[in-house]
Amino acid sequence: MPSTTTRRTVPALIVTVLVLALAAVHMFFTAVVNVPDSAVKYGSLPGAAADAYTRPLFVQNYRIFAPNPASEDRELWFRAITRDASGETMSPWVNATAVELAEPYRRVLRKQSTIIGAERFMAAHRALTPEQQEVAARDFRGEGTGGRGEFAQALSEGGQNISEYMTSGDYILAYATQAAEALWGENADVVAVQTRVVYDPVVRWNDRMVEGAERPASSYTNTGWREPIVFPGQNSEQFARAFRAWYASAPEEATLR
Repeated sequence: MPSTTTRRTVPALIVTVLVLALAAVHMFFTAVVNVPDSAVKYGSLPGAAADAYTRPLFVQNYRIFAPNPASEDRELWFRAITRDASGETMSPWVNATAVELAEPYRRVLRKQSTIIGAERFMAAHRALTPEQQEVAARDFRGEGTGGRGEFAQALSEGGQNISEYMTSGDYILAYATQAAEALWGENADVVAVQTRVVYDPVVRWNDRMVEGAERPASSYTNTGWREPIVFPGQNSEQFARAFRAWYASAPEEATLR
């Protein structure tokens, strides 16, 4: 008959093996997702599986060190059209990323939702054809201009696959919808939302030590007005409480108040 010590050792050994196996899988996928050669990453290695595993919680692309340090800030901006008894009002632009990073502890714990969304959407927008980008710049906010279905149909006629664009676009639009509801939806209806991913380059490496060096000009995605979107399961009340607190402590130039 096995001793008490043996009976206790077997479960502990199983747990240890499982933990080590999970750690090994995590380290492997983390290494694969950072392979710089796309041909190797998606050819010889399971790059697609690694991307699916690491995004969004385990993204490692912080690029802090040479030879490839971060060269730009990518931010999510939004504004909204609200309607009340007096009519429609257009809000100013709000830098949602700056608001989200207003609390110091949020700058170091993990990559933020708006940054992840901005990076994905910027890449998807750049992958569109020029004709599709023209469609993306048009307004699709209902009431005769067409809604999400009409937008997807018009965009798909450009030839380039739109699945990643629609997925990443819905992600930032849903975030912007909740943020707009938090700021302006208490006494009015949010009837349209516009998002913009801003690409803000930093001073180039060779010019970092040059006195008076200026950052290159910013650029942004040109997207039109969209109907608000809310995903099932979103807790708008808790989001609003958190976002309003960040907004109150964000720098004024970020919120355009």
